[in-house]
Order: sequence, then structure tokens, then C-alpha cells
Amino acid sequence: CYSQLWMKPSTPENTIHVWLKEIFLVMSERLVTETSSFLIDHCGRISQVRSKVRI
Repeated sequence: CYSQLWMKPSTPENTIHVWLKEIFLVMSERLVTETSSFLIDHCGRISQVRSKVRI
């Protein structure tokens, strides 16, 4: 992936754009995973509390 970027003769603007896109993809992936794990944690705790309340 990185070697292809370096091999490609491109303008600085294009390179910066590619890097920004890569960074954005990584950030969005991390954000999605963190958010989903947090939601799963939260839902799990809520279900635990509900089961305790039922008992």
C-alpha cells in the first residue's frame, strides 16, 4: 500500500489527499469499533440491571 503511494509520481496535493483519506479511514474504523463496543457494554449492563430488578 505505502510502496504504491511512493512509487506513484504525483503532485503534493494528491499525496496529501491520499494520506488524509487513509487517516480518515483509520479514524472512522476506530471510532466505529469503540462506539460499538461501548454500546454493547452499555446494553449488557442494562440487561444485567433489568435481570437483577426482575429477581
